[in-house]
Amino acid sequence: IYVASSISLGNEAGVTLDLNGKKLQGQLNSSGSIITVPANTKLTIIDSGTGGLVWNNTDRTGNCFALDNCGMLEIEGGTFQTRGAANYVIKNENSAMLTVSGGTIGKAKTNNIAIADDGGTTNISGGTIRFEQIGIVCYGTLHVSGGTFDTTDSYSDSGTGIYFYGKEGNSFKITALPTFQGKMGLNIAIEANGTNVPIDFTDAEGAIFTAAP
Repeated sequence: IYVASSISLGNEAGVTLDLNGKKLQGQLNSSGSIITVPANTKLTIIDSGTGGLVWNNTDRTGNCFALDNCGMLEIEGGTFQTRGAANYVIKNENSAMLTVSGGTIGKAKTNNIAIADDGGTTNISGGTIRFEQIGIVCYGTLHVSGGTFDTTDSYSDSGTGIYFYGKEGNSFKITALPTFQGKMGLNIAIEANGTNVPIDFTDAEGAIFTAAP
């Protein structure tokens, strides 16, 4: 299914999109995304078939996404990719909430950053995140309780699975250690810009993390 312009949901209490093994793609430039979730709207994406894909096949770089979330986005299945290396696959905007429990986000050798959280809340409990440079960069609140961060097919071995940039009022918590596959420079990097940023790794036995410079 070819998308000529971004699909923006109305102000809905709850919508479920079943990809059902189909491909939803387009070439959306200039801060474009295949699907936009507005504020006060909830979208759940599943894939009851095999090979369901949301792909922004743009040749532009920067600010072009597969999914742009300003509301509540839950991903339970499907594959999500962009073409340009500088484009995020999923942008989680300020005050938005993203929950990933399944599916595959990003592609090694193609997507430098799979998920970018710009001040919202991101919960990762499952699914696979593939990337070249950073799996998730978070400037908001992050809770990780599972999932897989994978650089197996990447060009380099200097990627970072999770990069958390903390600000006062945000937090980073790991209640179950995710799986890190492939070669990475850092599994977890933390840069806390503030003195009151709660970071809780109590239940993350075996975690390897380094404070970012």
